[in-house]
Amino acid sequence: MIEVATERLVALSKVGYHLPSRSTGQPVHVSTVYRWCTAGVRGVRLERVTIGGSTYTSVEAIQRFAERLTAGGAPQLHPAHMHSAHAERVARLVEHRLRLGCRARRTPITRPGP
Repeated sequence: MIEVATERLVALSKVGYHLPSRSTGQPVHVSTVYRWCTAGVRGVRLERVTIGGSTYTSVEAIQRFAERLTAGGAPQLHPAHMHSAHAERVARLVEHRLRLGCRARRTPITRPGP
């Protein structure tokens, strides 16, 4: 949770300037930062606050976000975005792989087509 009184707030549109630039030399795009806040990355979301119609995060929240992603672990599955049968199958496979001692998969698991 962002502590507005103590943390250094950054508008979402300016977050890219607080991160290393991409391989193209461009800062991370604001839509990417917004996606980190809403959908997250491997189950980890960037914290945000809305004040007076503007959305902010903080330098400290960016640090926490990076630390959680770096720590790794099993990806958080979002069953609400999958068909129930597919979600159950994925959960069984992940559980089976963990029992075998396999590392968690780093690539996102996509929803099957219609």
